[in-house]
Amino acid sequence: MASIVSDETTYKTTTNQLAIAERKNNALVKRLYEGSHIDFITKRELTTHNSRTPRIYGLPKIHKENTPLRPIVSCIKSPTYAMSKFLNQLLKPIADEGGFNVKDSFEFVERVTKCEVPEGYIMISLDVVSLFPNIPRDLALRIIEEYWDANRITTTIDKRLFLEVLKFCLETSFFTYGDQHFSQIDGMPMGGPLSPIIADIVMDYTIGKILEKVPARIVCLTKYVDDIFCLVPHDKVTDILSHFNGYHPKLQFTVELEKEGGLPYLDTYVVRKPSSLATMWYKKPIASDRMLNFHSQHPLRQKVGTAIGFMKRIEKLTTTNRENMKEIAISKLRVNGFPPKLINALWNKHIGQPASATHNISHSSPTNTEVIYKSITYIPKLSDTIKRILRAETQTIKIAFKCAHTNSELYTNLKTKIDPLLESGVVYSIPCECERVYVGKTMQRLKDRMNQHKRSITQYDPNQEEKSDATALVTHARKMKHQFLFDSVEIVDRCEHNKKLEYLEMLHIHIQRSHTVNKRSDTEGINTIYTSLLQRVKTRQQHTNTTIDDEFQSCDES
Repeated sequence: MASIVSDETTYKTTTNQLAIAERKNNALVKRLYEGSHIDFITKRELTTHNSRTPRIYGLPKIHKENTPLRPIVSCIKSPTYAMSKFLNQLLKPIADEGGFNVKDSFEFVERVTKCEVPEGYIMISLDVVSLFPNIPRDLALRIIEEYWDANRITTTIDKRLFLEVLKFCLETSFFTYGDQHFSQIDGMPMGGPLSPIIADIVMDYTIGKILEKVPARIVCLTKYVDDIFCLVPHDKVTDILSHFNGYHPKLQFTVELEKEGGLPYLDTYVVRKPSSLATMWYKKPIASDRMLNFHSQHPLRQKVGTAIGFMKRIEKLTTTNRENMKEIAISKLRVNGFPPKLINALWNKHIGQPASATHNISHSSPTNTEVIYKSITYIPKLSDTIKRILRAETQTIKIAFKCAHTNSELYTNLKTKIDPLLESGVVYSIPCECERVYVGKTMQRLKDRMNQHKRSITQYDPNQEEKSDATALVTHARKMKHQFLFDSVEIVDRCEHNKKLEYLEMLHIHIQRSHTVNKRSDTEGINTIYTSLLQRVKTRQQHTNTTIDDEFQSCDES
């Protein structure tokens, strides 16, 4: 990553722009609200406090030689995150003006199998070199302004303010790597909320302009992000490629030609016949055959659904050589532990049958009643029983299962660690010199909350009556004249939802009741039915170093 961020043609060093970006964002939100372009709820959603500096990390491109890294900028909770998502909705109508986009492989197959192949034409695929970092911002702004003038963007925001907000979001491209701050000189960061739709708009517009000037007729042109498929005259490939690469110096394309009448595209292999195109399901050489294993601790229904979904994918993407479909499905599913008997039964029931035969199960839903959706950790037999009981008792609660363990537990976190004092939405524990602790929660940055605690203690006037809303920390420090070790504060839990954070705070106070300085009233919101469970959690935590979520999961499993 160090070599990537040191590329002076793409990135430059800068100072921390977090506070500046927050102020600018909130000022723009205020103008949008005062101009009656957004309501109060949207104003609250777009206003940002306690935001986080974006962090860059690299994902290895395992399909390329020497496994280079793809730079990703994590923009979650960044100053412009909410505003970018707001703009994303406004720009959606112009993202596919030319009609070139396909949303998935199924739509691609549906399109190309309807194409007629002119005589002397071959298949090619074009790929943009590093699309997101090379999108010219000035070109993107010019294109969107052009669409605005053509009344293609529907909003009450006036043009000047809209473009100002858009430019602010496009140009706010700072991030951190290690202890340094950088800014992207041009282009869009991969990971930014606006990046995909800006890429679509620029690509769609670019293709349209190129097609107006290219001398040869291009047939069956489709696009998925930065991958283009089309049919062109076999003797015009070089000329067509030069037109694509000549549109803008930063948008450069590579080309792949069909080989022996075939060309891979997405997860299909397109076969050129004399006057038409056919497709087959395709797996890249570097792709693993791994999917949800039959012996994994997931509901049987999910595992069966995975197998059926895979079979149907092969069936729908294959329009030629269909006699090999079952053999492919069996080989891939067997690698993942699926029994041959189950595979054959599912294939005979779901593949090659009319749609009505495989979708004859109706699930009644309550009418005019609000449905509550909840997820619970999947425990074999127990979770199925709970779901069955709830389904028999009420139609207003829908249960979905989740795994006790997630993929994130298996992989190294590649992002730069956030300074704990800059985190928000946390439950924290501050030790006192008497070896007791104060447990609190905050939606602010932890650093700001610590400063508030310090001020509350230092501003104490012994001649004034103690305030009823004083925290247990302040009360303990005043009465006992003890010092709290603020530099040793620890984060014990995290949650972005304020109400859930309050419950987590109460749980931690209750579990550590014997050595906290918190008031008894701090846990009044806990229902007494959880007392025995909390006692079990407390006993377990005395012997293991685990979080509350871990302990509740362990209690569930036992």
